[in-house]
Amino acid sequence: SSADAAGVVLNLLRRMNLDVRPDHYASAIRAACHDGRWKMASDLFSDQVDPDSAGLVPIDSTLGYDSTVELGLYAIARQSEIESQESTGGSSIPVANRVFDAALSMSIISP
Repeated sequence: SSADAAGVVLNLLRRMNLDVRPDHYASAIRAACHDGRWKMASDLFSDQVDPDSAGLVPIDSTLGYDSTVELGLYAIARQSEIESQESTGGSSIPVANRVFDAALSMSIISP
């Protein structure tokens, strides 16, 4: 699938010690969402905004159809919803919390 191919490319770039750019993440997140692989897409998006994983690489925060931010946050919401339905029978409060936590991690506040 296209999500698997994108994962292979990202792993190859990392193994070769090459930069994984926001465009690479965007393509992989888009492919994972297209395939319904919400866990993969949400993990990729979370890795992208995690300073310990990808660093403080700026991402395109433009909102609109098919934007990386919207797809990533949507993937986090879908994966969180699946996990909450499996564990608690459908509580939706953790879904919103996880999405807000991801949005908060995208913000850098200067002291």
